[in-house]
Amino acid sequence: MELETIVVKKEDGIATIVLNRPERLNAINGRLMMDLMKAINHVGRDEKVRAVVLTGAGRAFMPHAHERPFFNAAHCHGHGYRNRRSTSRTGPYHARGGP
Repeated sequence: MELETIVVKKEDGIATIVLNRPERLNAINGRLMMDLMKAINHVGRDEKVRAVVLTGAGRAFMPHAHERPFFNAAHCHGHGYRNRRSTSRTGPYHARGGP
C-alpha cells in the first residue's frame, strides 16, 4: 500500500495511523483524505487488528477536522466513514494529537 501523507504501523493487534504532514499541521487536503480512506480500509480488513489509534505527526492532529466539509467529503465519496465509527469490527476509534 503506497501512501504519501499517512504512515500505518501495526503491533500487537493495534494499528496506528499517523497523519504525516507536520509542515502543514496535518491539515486535511484531497491527498490526505484519500490516503486516510485507504489506510482505514487496509487496517479494517486485517483480522489481527483489534484497535486503531489515529494521531498526527508533529504538534497538531488535524485542524478544522470538526467542520462539516470534512465529514461531508468522506461521506460523499461513497465510503460512509462518518457512520463506520459505531459499526466497525474493531470497535470505536480513538484519536489523540501530538507526540
